[in-house]
Amino acid sequence: RAVASSKAKDSTVNAVVDFNGFSLRNAPPTNLGKEFMATFRNHYAGAIHAILLVDAPATFNILWNVFKPLLAQSTREKIH
Repeated sequence: RAVASSKAKDSTVNAVVDFNGFSLRNAPPTNLGKEFMATFRNHYAGAIHAILLVDAPATFNILWNVFKPLLAQSTREKIH
């Protein structure tokens, strides 16, 4: 699991989250995920260009459905 980021020409942030090897057995605690999302919301609001999810397993949808309501619609549209 890895997270990387870069800045686009307009200074917005592109984040890549690599889920290679991810499973529910090694998933981080729910609170950590909530803190991750809060950090993006509090420190990068308006600065996110795109969040790219790589190799997200089918089980990711379970976690996505937990965290999705915590995000603004405009942010959800940036997640690919």
